[in-house]
Amino acid sequence: FFGDFKGRFLDIGAADGKVGSNSLAFAERGWSGVVVEASPHYVRKLIETYRKYPKVTVIHGAMVPDGTSRLASMWDTQDYTLTTLSKRLQDRGAGRELEAYELKVPTFTFDDIEDSLGKVFEYVSIDVEDLTIPILRGLPLVQMKTDALCVEYFAKEVFGEDEPTEIRSIVSPYGFSEIKRTSENLVMVRK
Repeated sequence: FFGDFKGRFLDIGAADGKVGSNSLAFAERGWSGVVVEASPHYVRKLIETYRKYPKVTVIHGAMVPDGTSRLASMWDTQDYTLTTLSKRLQDRGAGRELEAYELKVPTFTFDDIEDSLGKVFEYVSIDVEDLTIPILRGLPLVQMKTDALCVEYFAKEVFGEDEPTEIRSIVSPYGFSEIKRTSENLVMVRK
């Protein structure tokens, strides 16, 4: 989609930057960007992943949709099973004995990123376990000059909600259309 263009990316919920990463390929192609991860377990690995990419900034914290910076409760399993600020997702997973531990993490909003790192991000990836839709609603996609999105969603069986339809309804007024759908991600572009 981007060809030889080199822009900026924003990866919210980047985990270790490798497993399931939707953004590392951009850094490898010379893009600059911002990667965000709240889990202390993952952020150590994320720093190692991006150490050789000086144009990529790592943020250790949790992006939230509202304007209230605070300490928030996060549940972390230290693997790819569940790391989330969502109490309802943690409650749902408790029966599976995920052995998540609770910790407090600092939160911030997109305005905080914009204030210190700028607001133009041609590509955005969101993988934040049950906060995807509120965060997506709060992003100023036009002002960000975003042309491509990869957004994680939950299957309808998880909470009974049709997240792909809601995601499309949020971004379609801005000219985005779906080009790819996997079992857990929607990829949308603005042409």
